[in-house]
This record gives sequence, structure tokens and C-alpha cells, in this order.
Amino acid sequence: MAALTRTAYGNIGETDAQIETRYGKPFKDITTETFGVMRGFISPGYVVGVKVIDGVSEMEMFSKMDQSDLSASEIAQLCKANGTGEWKAEQTGKPNWRRWRREDQGAVALYDAVRHFLYISSAKYFEQQVRKIETAPLTAKQADEKP
Repeated sequence: MAALTRTAYGNIGETDAQIETRYGKPFKDITTETFGVMRGFISPGYVVGVKVIDGVSEMEMFSKMDQSDLSASEIAQLCKANGTGEWKAEQTGKPNWRRWRREDQGAVALYDAVRHFLYISSAKYFEQQVRKIETAPLTAKQADEKP
């Protein structure tokens, strides 16, 4: 995990050049239903999707290569890599989802505990786009899993 912790972190607001310095060349563009085209990168142990708008990263999506659950410490490390300051937990109103907001209000992290995706985005992008996935109607599977 030591190699992973040095290379898997991105930073919201990085330019294309900074993103490629961090992750290398993208392996391909990934088309998503919710976010449109994202740049796909492989980082040791992770698949990383980066949404670039106007030349800067507005959202980064992290998933383990084996699609297993991200631990609380992994989530905390990825959040801390996206700016100084404390991340405070918030209610999501949706089962199997967890959300944190950076104390300066500049970034939001959202974790889908069913699909094992962590989304870290600028607060502006969260309000415009990411909140859509949090407020979407439950699928039949999610409704069955609701506590």
C-alpha cells in the first residue's frame, strides 16, 4: 500500500499537465451516463476517472482495481490529498452513501458503499452534477438494501 499512497492522490483544481504528471498518460476516455466523458487513469491498485472542465480537474472518481470496498483510512487519505483542513461528515439521506465536506467548503467527497466508488469534487461541481447521483431514485436493489 505504500506505493499506492504516494501515487493515487489527485487534487481538485489541477491542470491537465499536473494530472498527467501525477498519473501518467490516460489509458482511455471513459464515457459515463452521469458525468459524460472522463479521463481514465491506472494508478497502483486503483482506476481513477478525472472530469476535466476548462482545463482543470473538477471531480476525481476512485475505485480499487479489484472493486472491493475502500477502507475508512483510504477514504481519509484520498480526502486529505485534496486540500488542507478537516473533512466533516454530512448526512446524505440515502442508504449506503457517505458524504464529507472540507471545512473551507471548497470540496465535497461522496462514497457509494454499494459500488465502491469515491467521488471527490469541487463544491461547485458537486452542486451542479454530483448531487444528481445522490438524489436519484433508488434502484430496486438499493431499495432492498435499505436498512
